[in-house]
Amino acid sequence: MAVDRKTERLAQLTTFAGVSRRALRRLAMLADEVDVPEGAHLSEQGGTAAEAFIVMEGTVAVERDGDEVARNGPGAVVGEVALIDHSVRNATLVARTPVHLLVFGVREFEALLEEFPELAQRIREDAAHRRGTGAGATT
Repeated sequence: MAVDRKTERLAQLTTFAGVSRRALRRLAMLADEVDVPEGAHLSEQGGTAAEAFIVMEGTVAVERDGDEVARNGPGAVVGEVALIDHSVRNATLVARTPVHLLVFGVREFEALLEEFPELAQRIREDAAHRRGTGAGATT
């Protein structure tokens, strides 16, 4: 998907409402796109965090100690907490459907958060909301 198309898709997601067009374009430029089949594990609980994901299409389950604790769909940023906290993964992420993702390595993710404080704030708020409601424990 071209950068302009990725930018348009990101702008349509509730998570990124109000984020500047410039920040969304940079986000789109730094992201790799990945299609993952149903049942694939994106990350493992206790593992080292190497990337964060934005779910563009499909559903990702969050499992802790083998139990599903949440499901996240389009617009969800997942896997970000371990990157922000520089900690190990606190859950396993599993594709419950075929999933289309934007993927960010550690350096790209940190650069984005530093360059665009409004994007960092939005991601932190989204993670806190999911933790607080139980709607999507993060990893």
